[in-house]
Parts: sequence; C-alpha cells; structure tokens
Amino acid sequence: MSEKNLYQRISAVMSEISKISKDTSVGFGKNTYKAVSHDHVAKNIQPLLVRHGIVAIPSQEDSLIEQYEVEGKNGKSLRYETTAIVVVDFINIDKPEEKHSVKVKAHGFDSQDKSPGKAFSMAVKYALLKTFMIASGDEEEARQAQPAAPKQQVKMATDSQKTTLQNLIGMEAYNTKRVLYEQQMTAQQASIWIQAAIDKKSQAKESADNEQRSKDKESA
Repeated sequence: MSEKNLYQRISAVMSEISKISKDTSVGFGKNTYKAVSHDHVAKNIQPLLVRHGIVAIPSQEDSLIEQYEVEGKNGKSLRYETTAIVVVDFINIDKPEEKHSVKVKAHGFDSQDKSPGKAFSMAVKYALLKTFMIASGDEEEARQAQPAAPKQQVKMATDSQKTTLQNLIGMEAYNTKRVLYEQQMTAQQASIWIQAAIDKKSQAKESADNEQRSKDKESA
C-alpha cells in the first residue's frame, strides 16, 4: 500500500508520459488532419494508472441527440449529432475517498447510430489528456473552423406512429431499440418500418393459413 495521495500519484503518471503521438486521420478530403485516437490514449495511459494505483471511472451525466440532413456529393443524407457531458472520476485505490472529478463536454457525429459512442470516447480522451497534461500535437486553437453545412429540419416520428409501431412489433421488440425509436426515428423511417411490420404480419398470416389448409386436406 502506497502512502502517496491522489495528486502525488497523478504527478507520478505525469513524470512518465509527456506526449502521445498521433495515430489516425480524421475528416475527409481537404479537411483531413492527423489526430490521436481514444484507444491510443487509453493504451498508453492505462498501464501507468495501474502502476500508480489510480482508477479512472467515466460516466455520462447528460446527452442530447440531434438529427438533420446534410448535402453531399451523392445527395442528401441524414447525420446524427450527439452532445454528451461526461464525468471522469480519478480515484486513489488505497484511499477511495480521495477522488478528483473532471467534467468534459464533447460532440460526436455519425451517419448511423455511433454518434453517442463517439461523443463519449472523445470526452474521455480529452479528460485523460488534460488531466495528465499530455501533449498530442493537436492544435485545436489554431485549426481553422470549417463552415458548417446548414441544418435542415427533419420531421420526426409522431406519437401516433410510435404507438402504431409498438402495437405491430410488440413492446419487447420495441424496447430493444427504444432510444432509436423514441429519439432518432424520423416520420419517413416510421412509415417505412410500419409498412414493413404490416407486410411481415400479412406474410405470417398467409403462411399460417396455407399450413392450415394443407392440414385440412390431409385430414379430409
């Protein structure tokens, strides 16, 4: 058991690592730049946390998911943007009452369902980098911001559509993707999924009717 307090342990980690090299490319075309990934940061810092008796526990305090259309080379497409507030607690394993908490707000973008995970990982990455004052070569302050594409309002699914979908697929199936259905489903997607569920039920009924007719013929 070490007698070092939490801040002495954090200082010990700082003494062993001062820079993490970039390992990935971010963006597209002219907007591509080199960056350091969450996994690369975690891989470099995790052994030092273990050695010096520090546990890092991240938790999400709040999040907001927005959906909008963007114009690209292949036409319009949906983009999901998650804004997450994440708290990372650094705890002294020998004295768990010693805790230092870092709160970070981060954004994640994706065309499917990965924006929440991206936002969470981004927040944890920067909590680790900034807590231990690790240079990565990322010059966020100097990087020129690119003008964002104008957001276009997308009509979200109505309560009536959500209820219809629940009734068609069942509450158990609905709950497995509740976040998607409740927060991210557009009215257009809802119409498509409702029709698909109706078709599936119709096909199942037709199949059952055919099977019953076959049984009736056999018993006749």
